[in-house]
Amino acid sequence: LIAIRPRPPDRLWGSHLRTWDRAGVSPVPPSRAWGLTCTPGMGLGSHLSPPVGERPYTCATCGKSFKRSSLLQTHLRVHTGLRAFRCAQCGLTFKWASHYQYHLRQHSGERPYRCPTCPKAFKNSSSLRRHRHTHTGERPHTCDTCGKGFAQATNLRQHLRVH
Repeated sequence: LIAIRPRPPDRLWGSHLRTWDRAGVSPVPPSRAWGLTCTPGMGLGSHLSPPVGERPYTCATCGKSFKRSSLLQTHLRVHTGLRAFRCAQCGLTFKWASHYQYHLRQHSGERPYRCPTCPKAFKNSSSLRRHRHTHTGERPHTCDTCGKGFAQATNLRQHLRVH
């Protein structure tokens, strides 16, 4: 069901990674992870990441590919519907950690994203970015009918009802 390219079998793999992750150890044979030669000072991440541009982990359902197996595992929630994050206060569940974190702010009232221009604060960075258009005068949302510009897409949608 899940197509993940396994690293080549090597009974010393874990030992090799632990040893090589420490600085100053003597060189070891070429890494069997991606066919790269190990050099002193290479960290664990160098062994676990494929070469630049390579995306060896492929979703068997849709064909989308990923650089790391953890990203594939996260992606699979799109297909499985797994909702791994549960709110202890209200029981709501979420697929994505970012949505869960945003939800927790509904309970706590926390607004960590502060506008540097005015005293307003927001629960997520996208709300702050949208708000900042009010200070810059930027109006990225334009009506195709009359050319009027709006700082926020919701205001454009409301305006479109006029036409």
